[in-house]
Amino acid sequence: TNCQTIHHELPDLLIPYKRYEAECIEDVLTNPSTHIVPADDSTLSRWHGWFHQFVDYWIGCLISIMVRTNQGNIPRNITSKCSGTALQRIGRLAGDANG
Repeated sequence: TNCQTIHHELPDLLIPYKRYEAECIEDVLTNPSTHIVPADDSTLSRWHGWFHQFVDYWIGCLISIMVRTNQGNIPRNITSKCSGTALQRIGRLAGDANG
């Protein structure tokens, strides 16, 4: 209350400003043809566009966190688009487990 600012804290299963759980969006992005998420095609298209618009930013954030926490072993050419799909590039930094 001292700073006179509103702070929003979200559980990790939600993505800010999205109406679906993170698990639903992840399922659509990892399994575009076999997901069972009840959303129309325009919503799915927007999710793909949103993800690809921010993927380079998120990779930069993950690399920054790794550098600041001295985790080392940052894969070379991870920022290059020819080094795999967006999900593969993020997976090499954060792991490829669900969630």
